[in-house]
Amino acid sequence: MPDEIRKEPVAVIDITGSMGDAVAPHSTMTKKQLLENIMNILTQDLAGLDTQGGDEASGGGLYTIWFADGNADEIGFDREAVSPEKPYAKGDLNSANFTAFWRTLPWGGGTYIEPALNLVDEHMHEEFESKIKDSTRWPVLALAIITDGKLFDMTEANAWLRSRTGNAYVLTIVVGSDDAQHQAVEQWNAIAATNKHVRVVDAHASVDAHALAQELLSMFS
Repeated sequence: MPDEIRKEPVAVIDITGSMGDAVAPHSTMTKKQLLENIMNILTQDLAGLDTQGGDEASGGGLYTIWFADGNADEIGFDREAVSPEKPYAKGDLNSANFTAFWRTLPWGGGTYIEPALNLVDEHMHEEFESKIKDSTRWPVLALAIITDGKLFDMTEANAWLRSRTGNAYVLTIVVGSDDAQHQAVEQWNAIAATNKHVRVVDAHASVDAHALAQELLSMFS
């Protein structure tokens, strides 16, 4: 992505049941733990890079969406909105709220990403529509997807990605080491072969959270 283009970094993370499996045979680390390590590094390294963070009550951070089993939601912790009735409010993910947020994730379910991609659209409209009337002047979406298995709704995901060619860059990291991971890499590579704005990292059996986080940071920064 050209350096001069303003970017809006967004992360979409897979919290399906298989993320509780080991990253690699005989590994003591789960894919869930690897994801946590990657996201923790990212939120620290991205401090100050959020284009709109200074205007937000939560102080900004990395806008993050989880997906699993046909459901998706924004995640984060807004100190200004905390109350006994609503201890965890939606907002950007940052190093100050990371631990509190991570404990609230509803792990489990199958790999359906379309609801998360629809939330990405909602975010871009809510974040920029009132500030920048001409949508062609919105920041380019820098979308990171971290997943571990074959999508059940790849047709819908492909259609979404194709419709955003030119105003979005997508980097998908596929973690794990089983057949589902291999099939997911093949799926995403098939899309990348026809869409120059999509790049895939096959993190087969990798437990190097720092290296994977740096792949994402290079797209965001």
